[in-house]
Amino acid sequence: MEKYNIALLCKDPVQVSALESISHKLAGVAPSEYILGVSSLVHVTVCRFKARAEDIENIWQRVQNI
Repeated sequence: MEKYNIALLCKDPVQVSALESISHKLAGVAPSEYILGVSSLVHVTVCRFKARAEDIENIWQRVQNI
């Protein structure tokens, strides 16, 4: 099974800046879990899960209806 994330992406520059700041502050608490990687998009993770690749389309369709 592969690992997947469902995340909310931010496009507003003020929100992006705020989330980057929060990420850096949380890095002092749990560096491997909370700091954005160099190539990461600024986001808020909603959930992480493992699934089979062939199930992702069905999962995505169900998530969009929440």
